[in-house]
Amino acid sequence: KIRRGDITSNEVIDEHTYITGDLRIASGTTLTIQRKIYDVDKFISSTVVIFSALSDSGNLGSDPGKVEILVDGTLSIQGQNGSKISLRSSNDSGSEGDWWGVYLRTGASASISFADVRHTDWGVTILSSGSTSVTNSTFANNALWDLKIGNASTTTVSGNSSRHGLSNRWTTRETGVVSCDLTSAN
Repeated sequence: KIRRGDITSNEVIDEHTYITGDLRIASGTTLTIQRKIYDVDKFISSTVVIFSALSDSGNLGSDPGKVEILVDGTLSIQGQNGSKISLRSSNDSGSEGDWWGVYLRTGASASISFADVRHTDWGVTILSSGSTSVTNSTFANNALWDLKIGNASTTTVSGNSSRHGLSNRWTTRETGVVSCDLTSAN
């Protein structure tokens, strides 16, 4: 599946998807990224969302050369323990900064659980007044930040880890962080 552009009605991604340009989730709209369950034998597949490295055929966001997920509505990423939802670069070896990352703008909300976010510039940036949680997720090989929280009214961060071994990959700038539990691992 290939995807880019505006999301103006509720949508589910539950299979491997290649994102060639910015995705913009409109206000009042939800994008859900989850694992697919096949009814025949209750087989559950993993979901990998691959972002075009160092190119952007959509150009809806702040960086015309890198794919972004721009959230004005709601983003729900729901993996499970042992089967995280992978958000990564299309580059086989994957490099820091291959894609921009996830950007929660004013009024947006998100529930991100058991995600593996890698090869971005900014990881997940939360500048939203909506309720947001980022739990049990892993961040690796991101150029600038793994998780950046500013101007957020209610944000819960718990059980996440960074594979950089660097404590400065996490930042909070404003009040409103309900809980913040971050670890760093190599």
